[in-house]
Amino acid sequence: MLLRATIYPIDVFCDARICDASSTGVRGEADVELAIGQTMHITTDEAAYNAGTVKWVDGRQFGLALPDALTMFGMESLDVDHGSFEGHEPRAPRININATARLLAGRPPRPATIRNVSATGMLLETGPGLRPGQHIIVRVGNTAPTYGRIQWVDNGRIGFRAKNAISVLSFTCLED
Repeated sequence: MLLRATIYPIDVFCDARICDASSTGVRGEADVELAIGQTMHITTDEAAYNAGTVKWVDGRQFGLALPDALTMFGMESLDVDHGSFEGHEPRAPRININATARLLAGRPPRPATIRNVSATGMLLETGPGLRPGQHIIVRVGNTAPTYGRIQWVDNGRIGFRAKNAISVLSFTCLED
């Protein structure tokens, strides 16, 4: 198997309070320094990890662009409000939410090649700079991101152990 993937090294874990959400993102509060344009992953259950982009920061508050954000909280996406008056900016309706989530962030993403995959992990080829024990998220195409830890590093190859079971079938249907 040779599939292109993206590895997101995780160096920062932070609990956050999500204040509201829409079909296109969330607003929250956290005690972490965020940068506009930064890619972050967010989870509410430590099983599903969703990638988003920091859109704005104001002190502890942040806005995260996150496609289908409402589904993370068990809600259906809402249609965009196009408004009924001139000058109205189209916007997805927001729903007040008082939920906790975990933010995961780190260094910029890097390319990798998946050499093989099993229900518990993957063998990946990538550049230097990753270390055993490091947390990472692996994403292939439009499959759900897979979270886990690096078990070993050897000459540009890493052994990755997933926290949750990997659907090997979803990888066999991908084209690279």
